[in-house]
Amino acid sequence: MIRAAVIKRAAERANRLFHTAIWEAAASPQLTMLLDNLWKGLPPHLPELLPDQMVQSVVEHRKIVEAIESGRTEIARSAMAEHVLRSLSDFLAYRRQVVDGADGGDNIGAIS
Repeated sequence: MIRAAVIKRAAERANRLFHTAIWEAAASPQLTMLLDNLWKGLPPHLPELLPDQMVQSVVEHRKIVEAIESGRTEIARSAMAEHVLRSLSDFLAYRRQVVDGADGGDNIGAIS
């Protein structure tokens, strides 16, 4: 269990660092501040809520990095938008299940 917790925290930190590096590369303090504030509004345990989130994110992050490294900015922009929107969609679907009681009602109100 300790090993799993350490891996989970490392993955969450790597995910945060990935996104932060891209925001900062945009060289827009306003954008960085806005995205940082939005990030702080996400549940810190999102990967626990969405079991496939980290695996999907790694695949999507690789696509984004490859596009950035090869100078294909439109593909990078599109891949990042798809990544963010897919994550949002997955989270909202999970939240609807909880609110609707589709999980048996055990987690009703767990997400505000």
